[in-house]
Amino acid sequence: MASRRRSGASTCWVVLVALCFGHANALPRWSWDTLGDVTYIHCANMTGEWNAEALQTLAKKPFVVFEKNHKLFAPPINTSAETKISESCRLVKQINPNVTCLMYVESDWARTFYSLGHWFEENPTKALQCPGTGQFINTTDVESLKGDVPINGSETFTYHFLAYDFSIEAAREQWISRVTDAVATGYVDGAFIDGNRGGFGSGILGPCSSEKKVEWASGLNETVAELARRLGESATLISNYPTSEALKLCSGGMFERGGSIPNIMAFGKQTCGLWNTPCLLDYHAQYADRSLSGAQSAMANFLVAMNKYSYFGIGGGWGGPGAGACASWLHEYPEYSKPLGSPLGDAVVAKGADQQPTYTRKFASGTVAYVGQYLTPIPPQRPGNRGECIFWADNTTTGNASNCPPKAVLLSSWVT
Repeated sequence: MASRRRSGASTCWVVLVALCFGHANALPRWSWDTLGDVTYIHCANMTGEWNAEALQTLAKKPFVVFEKNHKLFAPPINTSAETKISESCRLVKQINPNVTCLMYVESDWARTFYSLGHWFEENPTKALQCPGTGQFINTTDVESLKGDVPINGSETFTYHFLAYDFSIEAAREQWISRVTDAVATGYVDGAFIDGNRGGFGSGILGPCSSEKKVEWASGLNETVAELARRLGESATLISNYPTSEALKLCSGGMFERGGSIPNIMAFGKQTCGLWNTPCLLDYHAQYADRSLSGAQSAMANFLVAMNKYSYFGIGGGWGGPGAGACASWLHEYPEYSKPLGSPLGDAVVAKGADQQPTYTRKFASGTVAYVGQYLTPIPPQRPGNRGECIFWADNTTTGNASNCPPKAVLLSSWVT
């Protein structure tokens, strides 16, 4: 595996190309017209390139994220995710150049799915060693073809990864270059950054001294800040887990496991990143793909709370092999194409039969979203019953309408 080398001149070129090819701002395109206009896809096809149908669906989205194991089992097998992701972004942008295409990057394990991981294998002194020199922090991962065509007779592959040491300048530079090099192709618009669970710390630091943990966290903070500076205002950076320190540097953050209505509502009222732009909310409705009622509930909760630059995703898992890869992410619910329009204000909050909040929100098209307790009196056998409905402008309903006030009642009581 060839070594990764950087120079001052090439760094300048990376920044210049990023500015030339990046979006006018760091936020993906936005429209209130339909829910589908703000849905995204975050997934990996582990065995090869997206087929034509999948590419057409990806090209409809405001942004897409391709995960770490994207095309892992496509030649060159078990490496070069940077190049593979860039190529998939190119194909999506061939259909729609306005899609923001992001590369997943991690801040814990130097996975050899990427060329960067092989650089750390070749330069182990730049990897994390705790509690002492030569005691490498490492992990083992197993990836499976899950019934797809075996490779050289094997369906499962075992990997061993070292860990990043962000207290070392050379390690920081290589990590930054992985993203800036991809953006320099003109097809990648930034990165989804995983691993920070608060204070730029990480679970991988367990064996390290207190001093080392502080140095590592400070190094990761500076690494993300430097990446943001080099890419400039035109790039998109999303932090998985929208911690306060990450939002000072990134365009926004992901609610990986969903979030409450008040939290969604509050998120969009703040600014993010080095340039204080509106915060991007990457809202993942975890497990909503497992049932139609779960998906419908997630949509209603999102609609009553969403702000401009809140984006919605339903998908189980982060990747898969074969023709069915990412099927739950690629699924287009009928609600995605129904008329929405700008909201006529934030949700109206009232008290339901159980004295818990109810939320009602009306949109310019005439669509009304409702979440709350409706049945009166509360039936003892169902004390936690919640009504979650979307009454669409086309006179269809999402959710169980018998658990919600009639649309006419909601409209008559609307207060702007």
